[in-house]
Amino acid sequence: MDSLEALAEALFPVAIFVFLAVAVWRDRRAKEHEVTERHTTYRKVIESGSADQMIDLMERDRRHRLHKQARDKQLGGMIVTAVGVVAIIAFYFMEPDGEPVYLLGLFPLAVGLLLLVHARALRLDGEGSGAAPAPRR
Repeated sequence: MDSLEALAEALFPVAIFVFLAVAVWRDRRAKEHEVTERHTTYRKVIESGSADQMIDLMERDRRHRLHKQARDKQLGGMIVTAVGVVAIIAFYFMEPDGEPVYLLGLFPLAVGLLLLVHARALRLDGEGSGAAPAPRR
């Protein structure tokens, strides 16, 4: 059984590396496909000569990207907030020598709450006037 355990220990890092490599490759291919489809749609609208349609399409695309970005930040904020709460609880019960180690959980809790606030601000910006945001300088 020792040789089987040694083999498992040797293959585990390789398996993780291969999984991560395939996941990154798949994500990049999906993004590439999305950009190609968007470009094709823009090209067809431009060829049709409808400027109003193009502006509407670009505005819908901007709102969709803002919504997706806000949704992703909200999910990240919820996860990091949960990690902070669990860390506070875990460190409270593991407290060595009466030290307030549980306060270390406040760091991920604060980061998670900031992500949630930022996601909310993105959602409000996307629901605003509908005009494109002012360029940053």
